[in-house]
Amino acid sequence: MPNDERSGSTARTIHGITEFSLREPEDPARGRTGRYAVWAARTLRDSYGIEAGFTGVLSLPRISVEAGGHTAESLLLLTASAAVNGIELSQKDAAGLAKEMDSEYTKSLESPALRAIAAHGRKGALLYVDTASGNAIPYPGPEGGDAFRIMTVYSGLSSGMLKDVLRARADECRKAAGLLGILGGLRSAPALSHVPEKVFIERSGKLPDELRQKAAHFYAESSRAAEGAAAWKTGDLGKLGRLMNESTESAFNNYEAGDPAVRSLAEIICSMDGVHGCAYDGSVSLTALVDKDFSEEAGREILKSFAERHPGPADKAAVYFSGTGDGLRIV
Repeated sequence: MPNDERSGSTARTIHGITEFSLREPEDPARGRTGRYAVWAARTLRDSYGIEAGFTGVLSLPRISVEAGGHTAESLLLLTASAAVNGIELSQKDAAGLAKEMDSEYTKSLESPALRAIAAHGRKGALLYVDTASGNAIPYPGPEGGDAFRIMTVYSGLSSGMLKDVLRARADECRKAAGLLGILGGLRSAPALSHVPEKVFIERSGKLPDELRQKAAHFYAESSRAAEGAAAWKTGDLGKLGRLMNESTESAFNNYEAGDPAVRSLAEIICSMDGVHGCAYDGSVSLTALVDKDFSEEAGREILKSFAERHPGPADKAAVYFSGTGDGLRIV
């Protein structure tokens, strides 16, 4: 993204390099390379009136590209653009701008938790995220480093194919929040996070079944998050893993998310020795907490079993191993 010396407003991409004017960056077409750079520039321009652009190379983990997640890309572009304009963004500010960018331009429906993790993550720590406020609290793990590995399994499905389902679920949650707010003597609440769980317990019987299920998932997830943080602080990975499994089961059955292939993949992962638990991210990937000595060969066995059940998406499926790491920062 160059400086603003160019007079034209049309973005152009040549050999993977995107150029555009900061004065009037056009609204790029869906699928165009470099569109996130344009959207990041527009978001910062509207909030801070930036004048300088930059030339740089964006490097992202393969899993971020294949699974269709753009949270890291948005945060990197926003932070770099702010830095070259002398703007110091806090991690919370960056996550807030990424939310604005998503709402106005990208419309990816990515979880607030993913933005918080990318912005506030800490090596050796579990991040407890309040998705309503955006606050994130890192809880350090046991001394001596990670006693586990994090395994991310990409199903090979396109993330775009599930967007309509996720939008429908989000709408149902908003409807449930509005009705619960009215039933509980509150104003029509914009989100379930604005409705105390006590109101849900007392008034949920008056909700339509499909809305009650979605709300039940939300409140159960809130409880599981608190229990998971407590398990982490005591080093109880077994309990943390069981909570992850409960979350996944509820996402599939109560929230009614997840393609059949993703559900099948979760079953395969959870059947493997050395897997503490498996969490569904709401889209096309699963994240598992596994023993530190869980091997790459075991990961290949997962893909082999998945290919036997779902040969179509399995062609692109992949397994990635990682540990905890620091989130957004300038080095």
